[in-house]
Amino acid sequence: MAVVAAVEAAAGAEVDAEAGVEDAEVAEVNSIKNKLMKSKNVVLIHLPAMAGYLLLPCLYGGLFLTSYIPFHLAGKQFLVWYLVHMASGHLLLFLAARYSSLKVNKLSGIFVWMTLIISVSRMCQGLYHHKPILYLCLLTGLNILLLLLWKRNKMDA
Repeated sequence: MAVVAAVEAAAGAEVDAEAGVEDAEVAEVNSIKNKLMKSKNVVLIHLPAMAGYLLLPCLYGGLFLTSYIPFHLAGKQFLVWYLVHMASGHLLLFLAARYSSLKVNKLSGIFVWMTLIISVSRMCQGLYHHKPILYLCLLTGLNILLLLLWKRNKMDA
């Protein structure tokens, strides 16, 4: 009798252990699904802001300057385009902080990288054509500094 009870107890412990492993696996799968859904939502939520960050200055360039593409603009026109780019980016961050549930620090981090890509590529273009790039360097430094302040949430709306 004692042996039968011990075998039944051991079998019950194995079933409980298997159920615990299955529960852990299900919890892990659910955790991974939740992370994927959150990352998809983050991309879908930030996509309109990123498009606005690029398209608003390009629309301004096409309507009021000579080209929609900023790399086709002359030096002074590009600086005007870049100022519009900076202003539209900070306006989008302000509106996102004020009227939506977007995390402004993530959005400003995205804007920092987009700004660096645009600025560095235009600086390389200017250096290749032996043109001065000091104003662009100063504006890029100012914009990056302001975006990093947004990222640290010091400039909350």
